Amino acid sequence: MSDVHRSGYVALVGPPNVGKSTLLNRILGEKVSIVSPKPQTTRERILGIMHTDALEMIFVDTPGLHEASPKRGAGLSRFMNHAARSAMRDADVVALVIDIKENEGSGPPSARIQRAFAEVASLPQPKILLINKIDRVHKPQLLPFLSAVAQLGHFDEIIPISAKSGDGVDIFLAVAEKRMPAGPRLFERDQVTDATERKVASELVREQIFLQLEEELPYASAVITEKFEETTTKKGEPIVKISAAIVVERDSQKGIVIGKKGARLKEIGEKARHQIATMLGCKVHLELFVKAVPNWSEREASLRELGYDESTIESPGSEP
Repeated sequence: MSDVHRSGYVALVGPPNVGKSTLLNRILGEKVSIVSPKPQTTRERILGIMHTDALEMIFVDTPGLHEASPKRGAGLSRFMNHAARSAMRDADVVALVIDIKENEGSGPPSARIQRAFAEVASLPQPKILLINKIDRVHKPQLLPFLSAVAQLGHFDEIIPISAKSGDGVDIFLAVAEKRMPAGPRLFERDQVTDATERKVASELVREQIFLQLEEELPYASAVITEKFEETTTKKGEPIVKISAAIVVERDSQKGIVIGKKGARLKEIGEKARHQIATMLGCKVHLELFVKAVPNWSEREASLRELGYDESTIESPGSEP
C-alpha cells in the first residue's frame, strides 16, 4: 500500500521532566529519545513515527517549556523553547503532558502546570491533556484534579496515563488517531525516526552524561559526533567507528568528565557504546574526548556549531 489513509503530527509538549520522552519510547516500543531523571534532558525536537496500514502518526517529542535563566545558558534555553513552541504551533494535534505528582492531593493546578495551560490555551488545534505518572498517586487523589481541569475548558480530551507502565496510552493513541487528517504516507514504512544514526549516537553519549554526572555539569555539556565511519573488521564483520567530542564550558569541568585516571570518561563511553551497538546491530568502536568551549550555551556561533541554531528549526510538517 503506497499511501496511508491518514497521516499527521502530534506534538508532545509540556514542562521539563514530565515524561514526554518516556511516553514516545513507550508508543514506539523502542528507544528513540534519551531519558534521564534530570529536567531538560531533551534539547531538540525528535520525531517518532508510528505506522499501520491505514495510518501514520508522527509524534514530535519536544524540549520542556521553561522559564529561561537570565544568568547562564540563555541562548540554549531560547533555542529549546523555540523548538517546543514551533512544534506545537504547527502540529495537527497538541498533547500537553503534565506530572500529577505536582498536584498530589486536593487543590488547584500548580503554578508550573498553570503556565503550561497558558502556553496551549489559545492554540486552534485539537488539544489533549495527558495527566502522567498516575501509577504514583492514589486514584481518589486524582479525581479532584480531573474535575478542576475539566472546568477550565482548555482541552478536547483529558486522559490519565502512565508512560512508564503503559496504562492509558492505548486510549490516548485511539483518541489521537481519530484527529488525524487524510493524507499520504510521509516516511518509509520501516522508519521510526528522522534522526540520523550519527545524531542518535551523540544523544546516547549525552544521556550517559546526564545519568552519571551531578549538579550543573550535564547542562553545561554538549556532544558532537565528529567521525562516523562504517567499515569492517579484519574478519569481515561490520563495525562502526565513532569519534565524539564532549564539550564543556570551562577547563575545570574537563577533569570532572574525565575522572580519576580517565575512569569516568571510560564508563560514559562503555555504556554509550553498548547502547549505540544495540541500536546499530553491529560492533562499535567509540572514542570520546573532552574539550572546553567557554560559555558555549550563550554564544550564537558556538550554538550553531553544536547544532542548536534557531534558524534551522523546521516545522514538524516540513517535507522529510
